Amino acid sequence: YYLIAPEMEFSHGYCDFFLLPNYAVYPMVKHSYILELKYLKADATDVDAKRQWSEAVEQITSYAADKKLQSMLHGTQLHPIVVQIKGYDAIRIEEVGGGK
Repeated sequence: YYLIAPEMEFSHGYCDFFLLPNYAVYPMVKHSYILELKYLKADATDVDAKRQWSEAVEQITSYAADKKLQSMLHGTQLHPIVVQIKGYDAIRIEEVGGGK
């Protein structure tokens, strides 16, 4: 259902993954996704995790507002998602911002 584009440039940065509906084949798809993946070493502190999370939210919010990205949505609802991994565990996964 999706064309997956890693490291697409938006707002002078690179989102980790952009999942864009394959409109030509699946015109019924109503959602698009950008994913930002963040990794922490296993011994990272809670302060490190909070700081990294805040930076990731700021980063993905900037990408979501990018005019180039917005023009690629074709009316789909955008879901900006941040995934934070510590060691081998996903410790936080959230959709941030309201999407459009």
